[in-house]
Amino acid sequence: MAEEKKGRAVEEIKRYDGTVIGAHWVFLILFIPFLYTGLLLFRDWFEHTYHIHGINYIFQSWEGIETTHVYLGIGVLVIGLVHILMHIGQKEKPILPKNVGADLGANIHNILYIFHLAPTAERGAGEKYKRHQRMTYVATVYCLILSALTGLWLWSGWMGDMALIMHVIAGLLIVFLSGYRSRSLIRRHDAIALRSIFVKGAMPAWYVKKHHFLWYRELKGGYKAPKDPGYEKLLPKDDEAEAVEG
Repeated sequence: MAEEKKGRAVEEIKRYDGTVIGAHWVFLILFIPFLYTGLLLFRDWFEHTYHIHGINYIFQSWEGIETTHVYLGIGVLVIGLVHILMHIGQKEKPILPKNVGADLGANIHNILYIFHLAPTAERGAGEKYKRHQRMTYVATVYCLILSALTGLWLWSGWMGDMALIMHVIAGLLIVFLSGYRSRSLIRRHDAIALRSIFVKGAMPAWYVKKHHFLWYRELKGGYKAPKDPGYEKLLPKDDEAEAVEG
């Protein structure tokens, strides 16, 4: 696959197929109203429990909002399970953490980076998926499972308000993880990675070689990973021609 850029062909490497891109979009479309209805339900519970009146006048709930939230939650859970199965079906399992300690350290560094407390993004993660992406994915899976279980407890009436509190915590963790991943892309001004997730499914070969050099070596062969942890600085900025030819 190649695209034209400034009169020359730029090789592209496929990262996601159409099924995965579709799953990303379906998850996003379902998750936004799912989050909105969940926040309204929590607000109504909070108002009823603590007798704080007047906080439901701006965004009012509607009849059947609980049912809407349940069906949206089932949809989010189903598409999440489908996405998990897609990754489980991959022979090399690239989304799973390889070294939990190193991946956790990369996450801490990346959190500092997105809050402008570190000058650079995570380093040394040159595989198909970044270290923080792998950890975020696994954490999201656990939170989705917790959200589903606590939702069942709420529906059955087991554990009462405790189930509700745990359900809200699981939902807030999912929101945090989604926001963390999105903020990471925005902080790095990484439109190429964002387009690959929701639109194209592919990234230029020069980008893969620069930011995912281990994956590039697996695909192409013969490319030796630099020992310098700041390997991304080895390629001149905005000089895609040298990257493509190299």
